[in-house]
Amino acid sequence: MPDDQVQVIQEAAFEGPFSPTQILLIGLAIVALFTVTLYTEYRRSGRKIVWLFWGFRFLGLAALLWMLLGPTLRTTIRQETRRTIAVVADVSESMQTIDPLNPTQDERWEVAAKETTTPTTVTLLDRLQLDLKALQTEFSSTIQAMQQAEPADKIQERLKRLPNIIERTQTQLTALQTRPDLPNNADLSDLDRMLNNQLTPHLKEMQAAYAAADTVVDYAQISLFADLKSEVEKELRVVNQLAYDMIPATVDATIPGSQSSRLEKVEAALNSAEQDWLKDLTNQVNVKRYVFDSSPAALTQPTWGEQLTLATSSQTAKEASSKSNAASATNLSAMLDLLNQEAGQQSLSAVILLTDGKQTVATDRTPERVANGLGKLPIYPVPIGNVRKIRDVILHAPEVPAAVMKEDNITFETMIDTIDCEAELLVVRLMKGDQVIDSQTIDVLSDRSHHRLSFVAPKQELGRHEFTLTVEAIENEAREDNNEVTVSVDVVDDEMHILLADQVWRWEYRYLVNLFDRDEKVTFDQLVFDPEITATGPPSLTSSLPQTVDEWARYRVVILGDIEPSKFSQQSQDSLYEYVTRRGGNVIIIAGTESMPQRYINGPIGEILPVETSPFPVNNNKGYALQLTPAGQNMGALNLTGNSGGNNQKLWEETSRTMPIYYLSPFSIPKPTSHNLISVASLSGSNFLQQQGETPSFLCWHLVGKGSVTYISSPATYHLRARKGDLYHHRFWGQLLRSVVARDISSGSQYVKIRTDKENYNSGEPVEVEVTLSDPQQRPVTDGILTASVQQEGQTKSQVELRADQQIPGRYRGQFAPLSPGDYEIQVEGAKVSELLAQEEFEGTPSVPIRFDSPVTGELVDTRCDLTTLEQLAQLTGGIVIPPTSMSEVAFLTDLKPLVTEEIQRQATWPSWSILGLLCGCLIIEWTIRKRVGLA
Repeated sequence: MPDDQVQVIQEAAFEGPFSPTQILLIGLAIVALFTVTLYTEYRRSGRKIVWLFWGFRFLGLAALLWMLLGPTLRTTIRQETRRTIAVVADVSESMQTIDPLNPTQDERWEVAAKETTTPTTVTLLDRLQLDLKALQTEFSSTIQAMQQAEPADKIQERLKRLPNIIERTQTQLTALQTRPDLPNNADLSDLDRMLNNQLTPHLKEMQAAYAAADTVVDYAQISLFADLKSEVEKELRVVNQLAYDMIPATVDATIPGSQSSRLEKVEAALNSAEQDWLKDLTNQVNVKRYVFDSSPAALTQPTWGEQLTLATSSQTAKEASSKSNAASATNLSAMLDLLNQEAGQQSLSAVILLTDGKQTVATDRTPERVANGLGKLPIYPVPIGNVRKIRDVILHAPEVPAAVMKEDNITFETMIDTIDCEAELLVVRLMKGDQVIDSQTIDVLSDRSHHRLSFVAPKQELGRHEFTLTVEAIENEAREDNNEVTVSVDVVDDEMHILLADQVWRWEYRYLVNLFDRDEKVTFDQLVFDPEITATGPPSLTSSLPQTVDEWARYRVVILGDIEPSKFSQQSQDSLYEYVTRRGGNVIIIAGTESMPQRYINGPIGEILPVETSPFPVNNNKGYALQLTPAGQNMGALNLTGNSGGNNQKLWEETSRTMPIYYLSPFSIPKPTSHNLISVASLSGSNFLQQQGETPSFLCWHLVGKGSVTYISSPATYHLRARKGDLYHHRFWGQLLRSVVARDISSGSQYVKIRTDKENYNSGEPVEVEVTLSDPQQRPVTDGILTASVQQEGQTKSQVELRADQQIPGRYRGQFAPLSPGDYEIQVEGAKVSELLAQEEFEGTPSVPIRFDSPVTGELVDTRCDLTTLEQLAQLTGGIVIPPTSMSEVAFLTDLKPLVTEEIQRQATWPSWSILGLLCGCLIIEWTIRKRVGLA
């Protein structure tokens, strides 16, 4: 059947102010009048020419009467448009969720996927429920219209819709009563009697009452009809309970489909529908198919499997490129907006919406608001997904360096999220093989909680070590595959060489010298100018700061105090700038009261500073207190108390309040490129800091070129010695230094070192890889031809040729494109690499592990089905929430008769000059003849 059928009918019609009969009677009367008057004139004048006037008058009268008849050519264009039903499927990221076992849902989706021409008992019960709900909805609106005394014609329209619903209900009931697997205690006789003996007779009475236009319907009769509403509701509860009892409370996990994702269930159900009821439905109506995630799209072919797979693979590709995570989100409002537009362009009669109902795209047009504007377009949501809270413990990938120095402990920072685990005790363990390295217990105190934990593994031997973080599974946990994470860490034979320089022996300087003297992994040179020059190492030979880039490059970290410009030559400053930006050096600047950094602000040092000038007072009589910023709270280097983030924050605040900071450098506002780790708050009670709209920093850092600069805005870290001696002071500086140089610690061997710019990558980030070659005499190897490759489970995923770094001899660099989520190893190969490894008898291939984390979107924060939203959409549009087994029943509850429109075009044939000329001609001729013959 074509989409539209057009029929054109042409017919002649009289559309004047009088009917043809009236015109005929009028004409006869006027003709008789003509005859009488002319006969009288003939008798009086005796002239026969008078009878000639009768002919003229007859012709003129005929012309006049023809015009009064209003002859018209009427063209009727009758168009029949097929109704349209839309089937919409959600393909957003949350539809990839595999829900916990739910017998009620799983059984129905399985039945919908395998439905045949003979429906199951569960399907018949579900359809009967839908019919009763439709009857209840239509019944309620009809009774409300009667009670509000709406016009009789509108109430008749509503009453006409009820017989079809009752007939469908009776059809399902008849089919059910013959089912052999219906429970013996199932009694549907009350429903049968209510439909046949009460509802149907009363409905006929009400139709007859409203059909008589002059009849006033008795209010008592309306009340009696309304009493049947409670009977419908009662029978609906009986059928609902019967359907619930038909499916066992527990099912075996091996039942097909019980472990399928939501999208797989939807695909199976729709493919089955395409071969069954949708195929038959296309002979009567148009079926439009849509999918949506962050935006809607229409399908051109009824091939759900291909289209849903394409949508899924498209999402994966978008996540891998990670230009945006928006494509993974759900924009139900946009889909409803499109349906609203389609309804205005075609005869859209119903929408079947398969979704979990979650709106994760932020918009002021909520799904409920859009649905409220859909008018009489009913939406039948088919909810999918678990509606209850998912009991789960989620262990996130830990933050741990890819490589650490020998003799250093290894710190693991991880996060644990819990859902519906209140009052549980979670045991978290750090394992190495079967050995428990560290363990902690979490007492979960709320329904949803977030915990940050820190584990420490003692120093390990040289080489690669594999550790596992695990959380013991709890009872009825939805998933256990997210309770364990395995990471690898390389222990390398490396050390830190530091330059510590200051103008005078400040307390900060003294305690740092003591700290470095006791750290076995640190070697350092010192230089202090007043009251006399004290120096060790190369500075002792020159009594000055390094003057060239190569001299600065002897040190992994340079710590500069309040040095006067007279002791810091321009050449030395320029070479320090090159050391940081071109050689990847690390500098820590501790501000002072005399020179640093205010007297260097217009030179190279000012360019690499992570701060800018501050409007706050330099001196504060009440003092300043320190507060960890969110970034500082998440940085392991600032965790001085171990596992508890709350205790660590408290330690910093109490220490700074016990020994406040009274001096703050005039340069303490972090630049936009900086990471502010510790902020400053005034102890004076003044809100001056807040009024300025900016927060001064005590500790911040940023990257400059290939290196980094860390800045401390007051020489007061030794205040940490106020509690437990030098424990916290030494821990802070030890962790800070290792954090600063962590990006420089490389995996690999003694002669072949390999590292990446980070260990954990977010989706869409490129991977920077760097390899350094040196010979047994520690001289750089510059003639290597190297290739780096990405390996995953023994397969090469990507490969890139490394380029020699022109600034640093022996260093080679390359970049990999973003990878999909997962664990990988970066390996380096080449003739020079093999030669150097053979010289040191290194077995294996130098490599470094990396991880790409899956993007965390709002889709996966809470994957529960939003049944409340779907129920509201159905209520606002006149639809009903239905199970997948009832989708075919929607067609029977929808008016699918073609939409008929008629357009009538009229073309009047009487407005003609010839007819008007005939009328006027007759009158003029009679008048002329009368003048000629002398008749009055």
